[in-house]
Amino acid sequence: MEFQKTIKSACYFSGYGIHTGVFSNMKLLPAEENTGITFIRTDLDNYNIKADIENVINTDRSTSIGSQDVEIRTIEHILAAVKGNEIDNLKIEIDNIEVPILDGSSKEFSRQIQQVGIINQNAKKEYFHIKKTIKYHDEKSGCKIFIEPDSDFKIKIKIDYKSKILGVQECELNNITKFNDTISDA
Repeated sequence: MEFQKTIKSACYFSGYGIHTGVFSNMKLLPAEENTGITFIRTDLDNYNIKADIENVINTDRSTSIGSQDVEIRTIEHILAAVKGNEIDNLKIEIDNIEVPILDGSSKEFSRQIQQVGIINQNAKKEYFHIKKTIKYHDEKSGCKIFIEPDSDFKIKIKIDYKSKILGVQECELNNITKFNDTISDA
């Protein structure tokens, strides 16, 4: 049986957003059991937006969440670090519209999360179990996603922007506990 997790203490990030160019300060804070991941726009009267699929408003070149004309952009790198470090409950305070890009990966987010530490909480983790293969293909973008049943959390990614500079990029994660060693800098 596994228990939910949060961070031991606050950690801080500052930097520019890659798409908007705005400078943002971001603070990660421990959260209570069963609260999930919540973004808080401190520049807008502490407006809360839960990191939930129902709040996704855009996925063009990055992932944005929003509610009632308030949004937070480019959340995928911080959320990768949160998931990669198996954190279930977290408050993410941010004072602008976009998460800092830092080095363009989730490595620095993960490093600082590891530095402040992660603690077990008393509530049990809940899992979503995939029972059958799910396939998605967007013909316009060429994006293909396959989700298959497995006893472990594994990811294999291949990105081809048809660019000589970027080339074809591939990454594989066979165990979530190896996230920081194998995929956080992708």
